[in-house]
Amino acid sequence: MLENSVKLMRCLVHKVRGPENPGEVRWIPFNEFDLWKFMVSSQHHLTVEAEALYFYIPREEYERHEPLYSRLPQFPVNKITLYFFLKPAQVLVPISRYFPAEEYDRIKPTFLSHFKAFEDRNHSTKFLEDLAEESGVCLQPQGFGPA
Repeated sequence: MLENSVKLMRCLVHKVRGPENPGEVRWIPFNEFDLWKFMVSSQHHLTVEAEALYFYIPREEYERHEPLYSRLPQFPVNKITLYFFLKPAQVLVPISRYFPAEEYDRIKPTFLSHFKAFEDRNHSTKFLEDLAEESGVCLQPQGFGPA
């Protein structure tokens, strides 16, 4: 049933912990999570906590199976995919990231600005303006709560 799903880790990220800073939610692809966690901890000195496994599914699939899926813990999440063309290898590389739906319009311009900084660096890459955007839902399978 989860044929179009992507495993994601949901976590909270803190620069400084405290009641006035509840942390920011991050959605990271499962197979990138350990490396991402190491990088943000060691390079950016962020604290990562409340890690939990979820499955991202597109909104259309959720709606087809809503009676079953609606019983699981869930969050609305938007997926954005952008593309880099690596000139030396002549290959198109897709990059997908996931953001909380309620923050997507605020986060999207900042996210895209990070990639524009790499455009044509050493004339080896080209950021393509074509973006694929998709709304979806992250479902938490039972028994996989916060660590």
